[in-house]
Amino acid sequence: MSFISFYQHSNNQAPMALVRYTIMGDDNRVLDVQELRYEYTKAHLSELQQEITTAIECDIEVVIYTRRNLEDFPELNAYLESLGYYSKNQ
Repeated sequence: MSFISFYQHSNNQAPMALVRYTIMGDDNRVLDVQELRYEYTKAHLSELQQEITTAIECDIEVVIYTRRNLEDFPELNAYLESLGYYSKNQ
């Protein structure tokens, strides 16, 4: 089972998002950690959404640090809602 955490901050100088991907072994030990920086470009927005979606599907833990709202990532937002991560109808 993969986990996703979404943290918002107020630093206007920060990149669009910093995302940490953590691969866990069967014994719940960390096998690998990567942290990627996504800048404010259309290419990085697309990469961010695709890479997070792929990570979730591969049971990789994802932590997102951004000053943006989840709704600012439309493909990721729709994907998470389709998984039942949250519901807009609460």
